Amino acid sequence: MTLDTQSFPISRWWAQAGLQAVQANPAIFSRAHLRAARKDLLAGSNMIPAIKNWLAASNLIRKDGSGFVIGRYGRAILENDPTFQSSSTWWAFHLLLCLSKDAYPYNGLFAELEPSVRSYVGTSALIEKIAGAEGSDLTLGSADTYLKGILNSFVRGGALEGLGLLESRVDRSASGDNIFWRLGTPAIPDGAILFAVALARERYFPTRTSIDFSELIGLHLDHYLVTPQDALRARIKQIALKNVGLQYTTNANLDSLSFDPLFAAEPVLMSFLQEGSDTWM
Repeated sequence: MTLDTQSFPISRWWAQAGLQAVQANPAIFSRAHLRAARKDLLAGSNMIPAIKNWLAASNLIRKDGSGFVIGRYGRAILENDPTFQSSSTWWAFHLLLCLSKDAYPYNGLFAELEPSVRSYVGTSALIEKIAGAEGSDLTLGSADTYLKGILNSFVRGGALEGLGLLESRVDRSASGDNIFWRLGTPAIPDGAILFAVALARERYFPTRTSIDFSELIGLHLDHYLVTPQDALRARIKQIALKNVGLQYTTNANLDSLSFDPLFAAEPVLMSFLQEGSDTWM
């Protein structure tokens, strides 16, 4: 499934108002309630589907019958940061999208950008890569539309801009496409790395008590956390020493992570939201 942004970026207001609207009225995104949705979300009728799609792709809301209800991650954010002011909330939002089965091309964008070389890639080249990626069924036009909303979430004033996940530059001498993108150099909190590992385990390895580090790399976790592989390995090793329900072991040149029975994404997120330090740039 894809994240159809309708070319609209997510905003702090839309995220908080969207969750609150669903909490008050599970049918808020139905056609019958369009007028109420426009009033509650301060959005035009063509923006309403984009808000719904952002919240559903990030698993903050989930389908329930003919309407939507707040998901467990959405409840965690409502309990801890209902106005979406904390950088920890937006780190969680980013990672929920990266590890969602319904958020392409958001996760595809980060998978296409290299965390170790950090070379700039033009917008047109990104659109072509995303439309042509294995398993993608997007046309160039759809990839362009969806990606426009995603990239605009990272420009000046965008809800995700302050995390420093993406950097852009404008080359006015370039013919045609003149906006280029690369992964940034954000300050990555331990809580974000722990939540990424917990989410990856929950989605891909739910019954396993241990996984290989290479399996996380295969999921592009280094790209999603904007960290080269060796640096990510070192960070996870360091974090595992803090008695956080995660153990890191190296045997015969094979790095593996093992999990305590209580190591799970939801409690890791709650701890991150409550104790995470500010990393706004």
